[in-house]
Amino acid sequence: MKTTPNGRGFESYSPSRKVFVNIDRAKHIQMGAVSERDSIVDKIQFTLPGSSIIKDDLAVLDIIANNINDRPIYFAVTCRPEKMQGLDDFMQLEGLAVRIVPVKSQSERAFGLIGSGRVATEKVFERVTKKFRWGNFDKEKTYINTSYQPSVQTTEFTILRTALEMARQKDTVRAAELLDKKFEAFPNFNFPYSAENDVFFLDAYIRAG
Repeated sequence: MKTTPNGRGFESYSPSRKVFVNIDRAKHIQMGAVSERDSIVDKIQFTLPGSSIIKDDLAVLDIIANNINDRPIYFAVTCRPEKMQGLDDFMQLEGLAVRIVPVKSQSERAFGLIGSGRVATEKVFERVTKKFRWGNFDKEKTYINTSYQPSVQTTEFTILRTALEMARQKDTVRAAELLDKKFEAFPNFNFPYSAENDVFFLDAYIRAG
């Protein structure tokens, strides 16, 4: 929706907030985010949030429309939820980002944006346990500025959601290994234990057996 320069009228508008993009099943399988076993949709249908579209939203929608079948499209897990344009249930958590996939999954709202769509457990496990680097605060006592806390919590809850999903899939040994990695990467001497948050990890350990 575009307003006139004086802000008193509209130059253009969309008659509906419900939109869709067509999906090329073969291309998405080739890109590796989905497999033939998945319930791949022919089109991704979603409802735009709000009653207006600003320029950055329009840019995101343009990127999606022109690239959805040709290359991966990711959102950082730290972005504002409304910037995902109502695509939450078509997301796949792959680490510190979620990827648009042509598979509709029930989001876990309790995790916020991290709970969007489904979890690519293999990718998250591989990245957290083998590829992520922790800046040495996992080994030496150092000052951690509180401004880092949102990033720390984001990583912790990415690990938590993935471990719970792995436990649900009966991959309990690796679920416990992933939980261990959280406490190894964020040790108590730099990141004091929090009963408010760590009780969720205790529950995950119980589920992992």
